[in-house]
Amino acid sequence: MFIFSAFILIIFPIISTINAIPPKLDEFKSSRMLKNGAKFKILCVILEGTKPFQFEWRFNDHQLSKSSIASEYKIDSFNDDQSQLTIAKLDRKHSGTYSCLVRNNFGSDRQSTRLTVTGLSHQQFLLAINMWRIFSYLKFKTFILFSFAFVYSFMFHSDEIKMLPNMLIFYIFAFLSIFISVISQSPPKLVELVPRRSQNVGTKLNLFCSVHEGQSPFQFEWFKNDRPILVDSHVHKYQIDTSEDNSLLTIVNLNDHDSANYSCMVRNDFGFDSQTTILIVKGLFVTTIFCFITICGA
Repeated sequence: MFIFSAFILIIFPIISTINAIPPKLDEFKSSRMLKNGAKFKILCVILEGTKPFQFEWRFNDHQLSKSSIASEYKIDSFNDDQSQLTIAKLDRKHSGTYSCLVRNNFGSDRQSTRLTVTGLSHQQFLLAINMWRIFSYLKFKTFILFSFAFVYSFMFHSDEIKMLPNMLIFYIFAFLSIFISVISQSPPKLVELVPRRSQNVGTKLNLFCSVHEGQSPFQFEWFKNDRPILVDSHVHKYQIDTSEDNSLLTIVNLNDHDSANYSCMVRNDFGFDSQTTILIVKGLFVTTIFCFITICGA
């Protein structure tokens, strides 16, 4: 009885110390550059730590207030260990440093990324798109009529060649409209993944694959060492959650066999893009220690 009591007095502080784990966040890419009007999404994922957690988002080191969240930003939480910040349509004013801060009773962690927004302002972009839509609606019928009129005038009424400058202006606008049409049919472009990451055995991996430009709809696919990852309903090792323009791969209870190259590929009707990260699983997970202590204590 004395030996057992002494054992409990020694082991209990050790278990309490092991349980007191401050949060550790998955690494952010240090900088990102996106075009005006694109969608910006950033996922803040806790790799390890003791629950509960409190998340906080900051822009240029100022906390995002409820009023700003309601008007421009959207913040979603998943599974108590993930938080996502979304800006539906970027403008130049959104350029700056975005930080995710997480706390628990034993410490805190922070990750930041510098966002640079390039290109036309959102208002200029909308104006250009609307002008293109109006012109596209009229261009084909008008193009045919003007073409016949131009050929007829050139062949049979040489004195009407004075119309040539107007015709040339029209053809220039028609060419620009067709050019814009081709540009709008753009292939997808993915946000870059962190090229290399390491996690401890027994932790959970979350890989977030997000499209920031391109023509929807999109089709996502995940690969491990260039082999497709298939989600088996009977084996809960992998989980893939896909929405309109992003996909999240989750791998629970990491082990040595999970060290590999993981790739996300996205396709649309006009092309494809892919991003790859290298995962290294290392260390001895504390659950193994718990199991050993429990067996020994028994």
